[in-house]
Amino acid sequence: MKTNKISIVLFIFLCGIVLHINGQTKPSSGVIVIPIRTIVHNDSLYVEMDIDVDRVKIKSQEALILTPVIRSSQQAEELPSVFLGGKKRYKAYLRQQAFGTARFDFFPLQARKDETSIIHYACVLPYQNWMEKAGLNLKEEIYGCADCQRSVSWLPLDAKISQPLQELPLILYINPPVEITKNRDIHGKAYLDFPVNQSVILPNFRNNQYELNKIHQAIAQVKANKYATATSIDLIGYASPEGNEALNETLSMNRSLSLKNYLQHIYDYPNSFFSVNWQGEDWQGLEQLITPSSLKNKQMVLDVITSRLPDKTKDLQMKS
Repeated sequence: MKTNKISIVLFIFLCGIVLHINGQTKPSSGVIVIPIRTIVHNDSLYVEMDIDVDRVKIKSQEALILTPVIRSSQQAEELPSVFLGGKKRYKAYLRQQAFGTARFDFFPLQARKDETSIIHYACVLPYQNWMEKAGLNLKEEIYGCADCQRSVSWLPLDAKISQPLQELPLILYINPPVEITKNRDIHGKAYLDFPVNQSVILPNFRNNQYELNKIHQAIAQVKANKYATATSIDLIGYASPEGNEALNETLSMNRSLSLKNYLQHIYDYPNSFFSVNWQGEDWQGLEQLITPSSLKNKQMVLDVITSRLPDKTKDLQMKS
């Protein structure tokens, strides 16, 4: 004998709660139901079972309608039905479907003696609160040739539907370390211009006023915050890379000290308020200034700046 497996609805279970898996159930009509699964996932109820109709005896003009029903003490909801028809009745129903005259929308299946028919039944529907603790039953209806109902029987499938599991979020609180005094830093850059080989701050020289205003605005931002107090100013000075390396080191030192004296004179901060450092030549700053410029041979200059050559070699190539 051949074996066919027929599916009504196919769906993929991503995840869920398997509430019941029961053994096979066999009513008097010969239908065997194996096994039953009722799964609640999110807001949906999934029902799945295998219905073996191999032993069902149906005459050519008869039809067996199998309808899973969710039933509680007060409510019931029918799921899609399976139509199992004898040879003539099966063809008649297919004609009704083709012409649109079928009174009900079934999944049609012909009962045959020469093969085993296993219906893989799967259905999904919205989960409702009344379904909690409801039971799953199989309604069996046998109809004759004139659509007259000959018998109705109920098969309890012993499947209880439970309230879906509610996964509560796990909330973790992380307490930040206690800071008696909260220290925050404000960083900024100012590009000041100096006459060649000089280190005196000249506010009106070239673009210096604009650059000095950036420093004043940073200090004013702290002063305007009633919850903040300035505790120190760290100054790091640089010199442009052209010229002698030792001279540039001296210039970066003197220019850093000059800015410190300038700010100390305006804001009356003590010497201990300032930390002054210098780092000689500023190749990165020079690159940022040259990149957007229209300098002649700009790319050749940038190649020298970004190379890994020693600073002395870079100085010689820049001069050339």
